[in-house]
Amino acid sequence: MENTLSDRIKQARLDQKLSRAELASRIESSAPSVWRFEQGERIPGADMVLKIAKVCGCDLEWLMTGQGKAKEQSDESAKRQLMSLIERDEKFRAEVLDELSLRPPGEVIRNIRIYSFLQAQRNEWNETLEVLERCGDGEKVCKDKLKEIKEEIAYLDVLLEVGRKQGA
Repeated sequence: MENTLSDRIKQARLDQKLSRAELASRIESSAPSVWRFEQGERIPGADMVLKIAKVCGCDLEWLMTGQGKAKEQSDESAKRQLMSLIERDEKFRAEVLDELSLRPPGEVIRNIRIYSFLQAQRNEWNETLEVLERCGDGEKVCKDKLKEIKEEIAYLDVLLEVGRKQGA
């Protein structure tokens, strides 16, 4: 691939895995115009080059001149990409928060409420279990209900243990 403006526009678009139509929509243009930019049939104005650089997250100097690094990102671009990843990927978000040992206040409050609710549920099931254990060995209904409640308590115990490990 040569190092012309048209080549760099195409490379920037492909690096972001954008179709011509997607790029066109984001820069408020049309897919045929983007195709013309990439073919060198039309030279985009400075405002359009700026929009392409911003949307594709590439260095403006590189896009305009071919000098510098294509992947070099501004702090704002890197921040946008990181925030997007954190918002989309719950596992990654939790790993980042754990690594930083931070939890947003709203999340801490929500986790404490969930943990407290689970504890209350477990206490209620324990009380019910005690009552049913007193009902005697002869009743089939009691035995089935006892088994069901014991399974529910075991499940709640697992959830509570996970909550304890997460510091709820």
